[in-house]
Amino acid sequence: MPSPTHPPQNLAAALPFEVLEMIINDHLCENEYTVIRVPRRKALMNTALVNKNWFNLSMRILWSTIFENGFTLSTLEILLRCLPAETRRDLGIYELLPTGPLLTSYGIYVKSILLEMLFCFVDRWLGENLPDSNTPKKKRAIVRALLEFFNTHNNSGLNKLEIAGLHINRLWARNYEVIFDSSNWIENLQVFVIRAAFDSTSFINRLADVCTKITTLEIDYFNFDGAPETDEIKAALRLITAQKKLRSLTWSSVVSVDPTKLLNALSSISRTLEHIEIEHTDFSNVLSLCPLAQCSNLETMVFKECKNISEQAVQTLEAQQKLTKLKEVKLIRCSHFEALQSFASRRNVLQQGMTFDLPLY
Repeated sequence: MPSPTHPPQNLAAALPFEVLEMIINDHLCENEYTVIRVPRRKALMNTALVNKNWFNLSMRILWSTIFENGFTLSTLEILLRCLPAETRRDLGIYELLPTGPLLTSYGIYVKSILLEMLFCFVDRWLGENLPDSNTPKKKRAIVRALLEFFNTHNNSGLNKLEIAGLHINRLWARNYEVIFDSSNWIENLQVFVIRAAFDSTSFINRLADVCTKITTLEIDYFNFDGAPETDEIKAALRLITAQKKLRSLTWSSVVSVDPTKLLNALSSISRTLEHIEIEHTDFSNVLSLCPLAQCSNLETMVFKECKNISEQAVQTLEAQQKLTKLKEVKLIRCSHFEALQSFASRRNVLQQGMTFDLPLY
């Protein structure tokens, strides 16, 4: 029964902020397996109507991952309105935006950026509103202003960056280098995802020079030309070895890329790595999995659509007897992995027959 001091209509307002945050994060966010859980937009819009405290918390959760949660041209326009008036005038967009105050400065909550989406929507918005000035220079200036605003006005700063599509043309690689104009937030980047990125060697090498605090790294390259090791792959390996706090690594490539180079790179992150996922990789030339055994905090190994791990490679892994924290070995659509399967069964950590359409982490 509600106490007389807290009648039912005031219960929501009486909840401590920390409890409120736990409730919304646990019950209004999708997919517990993801690194950054994406909030359900409609549910958060409803909770925002309860009172001022619920509004502020709901908007902070929703807009922290707005790029992953139904981003539209109207969303971009709201973010542009969050920019200082002087900045909007300098960009030449002040007269194009609605006047009047916003309910809150939504841009201060943004923590996760899908950079190719940001560029594409800026391009569409300029194309509709300032077609004559829709140039690469103009787009970069607007994106740079937004990134600087997100970082400087958010107390905890931006923490996730995802890029894709650098293979479309070399202009994208030059576009994406605008992030280095705000290197202070790049230095503190925690989650980085790169997909289908050709012509990105310079970009990734510069990232490796600046970023050493990434905790979650996902590298998803599609090596269409079949070359065993491209400059992009070398840069990606260098990015891995530069990390000091990496806990989760996903490596998705094609069968032609030598996984020995990846395994060797693990030596630099052996003390911190807890989760590794390797996809679309042929282990035919791998004679030892000892580098994995050196990862003393490793809890989960995932192999997806891989093939050909030999008995010899697994024997050297088992002989180390160092994976004391290993809890799960997940094999998903793998072939000729019987040796690793037997090893995981003996350790009682094997997971198979999983639902394939759910993200693994």
